[in-house]
Amino acid sequence: MKTSLMVLLPLLTLVCSSVPEQGELPESSQLGGSLTEMCRDAVLLVEGETWTEDVPTAPTINISWCAGYVLGLKDTVAVVSAQAGLFCVPSSATSWQLIEPIVEFATQHPESQGLHRSALAIQAWSAAFP
Repeated sequence: MKTSLMVLLPLLTLVCSSVPEQGELPESSQLGGSLTEMCRDAVLLVEGETWTEDVPTAPTINISWCAGYVLGLKDTVAVVSAQAGLFCVPSSATSWQLIEPIVEFATQHPESQGLHRSALAIQAWSAAFP
């Protein structure tokens, strides 16, 4: 138990230091709306969407950013959640299985767009993986 707390404490410090203090608004790039926007392209790709933009790399960049963000957050949250018994994201979850609940939750709960993007993801995963 002592060893797990020694590992968990620096991790929590790192996670908490990136989240704005209560009452302080996060930068717009850190809001749930930006996460939803970036991840929506991943959902569209899986659903067979094609892009007609002049810059076809924009969706690819969004998808790559979204997948990297959610996989990194999943690894962080897995440690904290396991210790606190909050919810259980399956260790075998693919990036798609992590992205879809975020976009779905954000669509069903538009008020979540103003949350910090990590808070939006955690709320979505809590609902999807009780």
